[in-house]
Amino acid sequence: MTNPLRIVPETSVADVVAAHPELKAPLRKLGIDLCCGASLSLREAAEVRRINVDDIIKTLIDACASSPAAEQPRDESRAASDDARQIGGLVYRPFLLAALVVTVTMGAGMGAYNLLALHAGATSFHPALSQVHGAAQVWGFVFLFIMGVAYHALPRFLGTELRARRGARASLWLALAGIALTAAGRLVSAAWTASVIGALGALLTITAVAAFAYVLAATWRASPAPPDPIHRFLAAGTFWWLVAAALLLGQSVHTIQTASSPPHQANEAIYAAALFGGALMWIQGMFLRIGPVFLNLASTRTRLVHMTLFTANAGGFVAVAGLASPATATSRIAANVGLLLIAFSVLVYIAAVRPFSAARRLAEENRVIVRVIRAAFVASILFAVLAAIAAIADLIGAPSSRLLADGARHAFGLGFVTLMIFGVAARVVPVFGGVRLALPRALAIGATLIAVGVALRETQVLVALFGNPRFLTISALSGIPSAIGVFLASVSLVATLRSRAGRETDAAVRATPIAHDSNVAAPTLVSLNVKKETAQ
Repeated sequence: MTNPLRIVPETSVADVVAAHPELKAPLRKLGIDLCCGASLSLREAAEVRRINVDDIIKTLIDACASSPAAEQPRDESRAASDDARQIGGLVYRPFLLAALVVTVTMGAGMGAYNLLALHAGATSFHPALSQVHGAAQVWGFVFLFIMGVAYHALPRFLGTELRARRGARASLWLALAGIALTAAGRLVSAAWTASVIGALGALLTITAVAAFAYVLAATWRASPAPPDPIHRFLAAGTFWWLVAAALLLGQSVHTIQTASSPPHQANEAIYAAALFGGALMWIQGMFLRIGPVFLNLASTRTRLVHMTLFTANAGGFVAVAGLASPATATSRIAANVGLLLIAFSVLVYIAAVRPFSAARRLAEENRVIVRVIRAAFVASILFAVLAAIAAIADLIGAPSSRLLADGARHAFGLGFVTLMIFGVAARVVPVFGGVRLALPRALAIGATLIAVGVALRETQVLVALFGNPRFLTISALSGIPSAIGVFLASVSLVATLRSRAGRETDAAVRATPIAHDSNVAAPTLVSLNVKKETAQ
């Protein structure tokens, strides 16, 4: 096979597109994204997509030979403008900024206050604040962040443009309005008024999730990319967000009909669907693509990936069914069996992706990111262990099972989900905007403080094991380092999102398509980073 393009397996995706912009479309059809995978060599991209690298090179040579761009001058300014229109603007930014604001205030900040107030026995403490804190973390932080990243990264994974962009933009305001009304409904003293406000908030929330699902479905239908296991994870995750929103709406309707507060178990069903279904599936699915790219991990074990998908969703169905049903012995058994399956699936996933396998030598800021992501996986192991112990303890009727379950939930939510979001965002947000991570030391310190907060929070497990309530004093202080850590990590990401270079990306993409192409995510910068890392 003749190779007039001089493309070899070691050529990076970024370099291919920089030299031959007309090859972006063929790469997309092969499922090779030009965003998070631009720094990969063609050989590495082939391994991620499980395609023969020689077939990729042949496809690119044939495409270049038949492309009109190979025969006539290219209008670079117009081509870049077309690329910018395909992206639909930097849709992801307001989602990420809103998510960070919510978690700093109503999430981590309110959570720290709640812990201190509860421990101090403050008479002015409103019990509903705990529910507001939980809802803000789930819908205001995790869900908004997933939506923002999905709208930007998924079209590049699928080799197409984002469809139904108006629906994408509307989903932000629907979600924010839903969060505000849900919080207001928890805090209003008048029962009927509170239930109506809460129901309106739930209605807006499920509308936001439906809009999110519609946008993704429209984008998926337009994709020329071949099927990939991550598609099943993301589809399952989107389904679970719909389930969680439907449960929230059903809970609100039930509250109006009965004029009574919903049982604690109903809230647990919502959080199980959202966190163990929606968040877990999206994080695991996205990591299947970006983990091997960013950490240069050993090859993923495909059979274990399929086992993870099946076990996690089976566990989710059983757990949510048990929690959403009236409290009986059967529903308790179902909830605990489901939790055991979810815990097992988390361990299987770690065995599948091997996040602790040796990564290549990286620049300092990227080594920090790797440590944050690995800390998240350590927290997921802690969750699996505690969840299994809690489920077994509840099945045998041990009185300490609630403390163990709470410890497992915080190991998952604060330890795994929060650290993973900050770790992955610290890598993809700079790539999205074609900038460097701002204030990497703030991110490192913030992640460390979050990990410290998780460790302090888990001292409540010692109360369950040894019966000494003094450990609760330590656990009550865990919110302080966690809140400070979330704030510092958020400052790093906000500074990156609002950096001068990031704000000028739209203008730059229209002026210099090769150096700052918005689909390639600044290949010149990526290439420089890769060369710097390789030289170290």
